[in-house]
Amino acid sequence: MTPAESMNGLYIHIPFCRSKCGYCAFVSFPIKDSDTGSYLTALYKEIDFWSERVQDEKFGSLFIGGGTPTILSTAELTRLLTVLKDRFTFSDKA
Repeated sequence: MTPAESMNGLYIHIPFCRSKCGYCAFVSFPIKDSDTGSYLTALYKEIDFWSERVQDEKFGSLFIGGGTPTILSTAELTRLLTVLKDRFTFSDKA
């Protein structure tokens, strides 16, 4: 991995939690049943937008943060990771 590759990181924000903690400084909201579907639809559009603009970049890391990313269902999280892998280039050691 070249030094330039190791500096490039991709961050994906999942802004949902079961409840908002008083100490949390992240933008996050208590989850409602319908929130994740519309958010992920918009996120995939954003991913498409940016993947075209950074197609020559190779990312050395992927961080999924937020609220609580594991609040997504297994199917939602699997699809998100698949979309990210299809749209962006990651180093072998990412």
